[in-house]
Amino acid sequence: MDTLEVRPVIANTSLAKQVDELYTLAFPRVDKFAFDAMCRFAESGAADFSAYLDDGVFCGFSYTLKAEKYLFVLYLAIDPRFRSMGYGTEIMERLAQVNPGLDLVLDIELPYESAPNAEQRYRRRAFYERNGFWCTGDVFGVDDNLYLIMTTTETWDLDDFLDRARRAHGYLPDYYFGDIHHFEDEVRPPVGK
Repeated sequence: MDTLEVRPVIANTSLAKQVDELYTLAFPRVDKFAFDAMCRFAESGAADFSAYLDDGVFCGFSYTLKAEKYLFVLYLAIDPRFRSMGYGTEIMERLAQVNPGLDLVLDIELPYESAPNAEQRYRRRAFYERNGFWCTGDVFGVDDNLYLIMTTTETWDLDDFLDRARRAHGYLPDYYFGDIHHFEDEVRPPVGK
């Protein structure tokens, strides 16, 4: 597909303003780092903060961290005007292509029927499953919300991921290093397994 132009997100630019607006819209407050700090981490090389444009029009962004054999996708968002048009899939494919050999890891709000945004949560899980992720069953809480860890690796090892993340990025959110519970009911094996 490769139709998207990729640009780094640099603080205090018009593109960064667009990214920040989508970031504010797409993620709950409890889930977010300070936008300026994200820009600084990316500019120092500690993270990758990319904006995606189609024919010069901003349509989404990703924010990732490498932790040895893992690529931790902290944020991925598509502008609401461009959702369900293949951009999210193209970004996921790009992340895999430019990070060959790395296992992608991310977390999503735990989908369950009585959640206030249950339909959105189920759609999000289905999107990632279509893009090669599977549900590990590892769940952690932030305030009153639960998050499910998903990955592209078929041999998920939570302790290995956390150990490598600690070594590479001591500044990851504290909740990743707190209580993580495994719920077998939430395990969804890789597609085709």
